[in-house]
Parts: sequence; structure tokens; C-alpha cells
Amino acid sequence: MHYNAGIIGAGIIALDQLTKRYIEHSRPELLIANTGGLWGMRASPSVLLLLSLVIICGLFYGYLKSNSYQQRVAIMLVLGGIVSNMLDRIFSGAVRDFINVGWWPAFNFADAAIVCGVFWFIWLCWRKK
Repeated sequence: MHYNAGIIGAGIIALDQLTKRYIEHSRPELLIANTGGLWGMRASPSVLLLLSLVIICGLFYGYLKSNSYQQRVAIMLVLGGIVSNMLDRIFSGAVRDFINVGWWPAFNFADAAIVCGVFWFIWLCWRKK
């Protein structure tokens, strides 16, 4: 079962990177370079990379320890999103956002996966009690 949930994380990375590449070539005017952290908060690139690595290690540990397939899927949504955004920071110097609804900070599929995974994980933990 670990393997099946792991495919979801890889799928998030692939979907996010492919959509960014597509937008980059077809509609580059939509891309917004986010050099900050969550929702555009300011932080140095090295701090953001270090924080990402620490969170990735913690999530991977939680993934391996979890006995719940749903929790593992939720963790992989978050993990896939963080890894994809980290790849952007390493290779592009910024996270590439392109979904802009006007009243919310611009985001991408990795960001959406992170938010969905976090809320799903919290709901699963709350439901258990």
C-alpha cells in the first residue's frame, strides 16, 4: 500500500511541473514568479529550501509510520506539492504560479495539493477522536 500512495506524490509533481511548462510556452504572461514563501511571505531562498527539506523529512517519516492509507495519501499530496515547489526554487529561483482568481494570492497545482492534503489530514485526525 505504501507504493500506491507514493504514486500520488509523483503524480502531483508531474502534473504541477507539466502544467507550469505548458503555461510557460503557451501563455507566459500568466506566470507569476513567487520568490517568497507561503502566500508571498518574504524569506531568504536558503531558509525556504532548508525549511522545505525539514518538512519533507518529517512528512516522509510520518508517511512511513502511518497505518492509515488515507493519511498516507494526504501526506503524499502535501509531500508532492512541497517537492514540486522546491524544484521550482532550485531550477527557476522562484515558485511559478499561474492560477490567479483575483481575490486570492496566485497559486499552482502544487499549492492546491498542499492545501487539500493538509485539510484532509486534519479532518482524518479529527474524525478519529
